[in-house]
Amino acid sequence: MIKPKIVCVAGGGNNEECIFDFLRDSYVPALFLASINQKCRFIYFDGERRVSKEFPIGYVPSPLRPLLNGYLIFRKVFSCITPPIDVVVADSIYMCTWALRLRGKGMIKKVVYFCGDWFPWHDTSLSFLQRLFRKHIYKRLDIICARNADMVWSVSDRLNAIRAEYAADLLNANKMLKYPMAFKIPKKRGNTDGIQILYIGIPREDHCLEMLIRGMYQIYSRTKASIHLDIVGHSDYVSHLREYVQKYGMEKMVTFHGMILPGPELDTIVSRCNMGFALYRTVGTENYSYYGFPTKIIQYFSFGLPVIASDITEFAGTIRQLSLGYIIPVDESALVNVLGLAMNESMIDFQANIAKFVKEQNEMAQKAYRDRIGMLIDDGCTKA
Repeated sequence: MIKPKIVCVAGGGNNEECIFDFLRDSYVPALFLASINQKCRFIYFDGERRVSKEFPIGYVPSPLRPLLNGYLIFRKVFSCITPPIDVVVADSIYMCTWALRLRGKGMIKKVVYFCGDWFPWHDTSLSFLQRLFRKHIYKRLDIICARNADMVWSVSDRLNAIRAEYAADLLNANKMLKYPMAFKIPKKRGNTDGIQILYIGIPREDHCLEMLIRGMYQIYSRTKASIHLDIVGHSDYVSHLREYVQKYGMEKMVTFHGMILPGPELDTIVSRCNMGFALYRTVGTENYSYYGFPTKIIQYFSFGLPVIASDITEFAGTIRQLSLGYIIPVDESALVNVLGLAMNESMIDFQANIAKFVKEQNEMAQKAYRDRIGMLIDDGCTKA
């Protein structure tokens, strides 16, 4: 059989890495595209040889960027690969739209939508026409891969009804493939003195950051131990937090970094931290974002960081059972107790548990969809 032509069009998050690992391990060579600001990077494997190229996309006005980037990316793809492409795997509905158009012209045979951590129709701000458009697109796809297809979030009855309707349609059409959560493989970390806490998110009042600052102050007042908080993210609430930090004289113990996208700068901050903070009072639709819930906890695990989290997270039982961090009620005394406990515990044991958990989850995720997507790929391939 001739090697299939497979193209993955994605960013650089957890789900894309899982796709890439699957394609690289199962079908070589595979081509991988990662959107990076105004550039795209081609990464493909020829046997054991790794080749990487970059090309500029150029500036595109914000409202048009997703659609025009799809056109420019696929134009570049077909300048490097002779059509037809057997399978395109995309994590963007815009890229899927372009791939479906090209499928209609015979340039692509199969289109797979890898929607990652959540169904993308969660956004209640979408208009009825936008949801209808997306539903129409979903029905034309060959397969949709989704991690938490049947999970019900306590956001609104209307939203859950929409999700249930779409999920039922797709499952009945045998187009929905559900699979376990996947993570980036964390790098090995050394032990860090004291507690170096990382918060990545859109700072909000219900994210318990004031409680954390008070808890840190109590721990430091009692023990003079090394404790520090890095806040990555920005919102209007940050100005209030800065005043709160000044009130306690903790300017040297709390650093505000603003919004930082994945890259060397964020890696540097993460490398000096040994704990992730994900304590929430409530769960709402505003938390379904790259820096939100539950993807924030996924990020912490991908960094190899144990977490302090509340029991409303979907990972609460797993974190307790496998010792991946601390699950506590949203209570200041409980938080202070955990911070004191963490001072005397080695994070190395937590990190080993997280590495094992991530490896097992990734193996489960790849096994869950390898056969299904493999059948689709084989069906779309040209036989020798």
